[in-house]
Amino acid sequence: IKTICEKCGGALITRADDTLEIVEKRIIQQGNSVVAPIREYYKPGGNYVAIDAEQTIEGMERDLAKVLGMAE
Repeated sequence: IKTICEKCGGALITRADDTLEIVEKRIIQQGNSVVAPIREYYKPGGNYVAIDAEQTIEGMERDLAKVLGMAE
């Protein structure tokens, strides 16, 4: 673990809750709080399509192509 900033030479302080699991959870929660109102705005008009972002990149590309009418 680095304790000195390579850019400015200052001390780096690591929070006790800065584990990968907790940071990922924080990012998901923040992302959902931003995305939820947008999703709820577009859903009633039929202009919202959910794409599974946990699949492979190829799977996402295929799903997006279907939504955009570009599927083979």
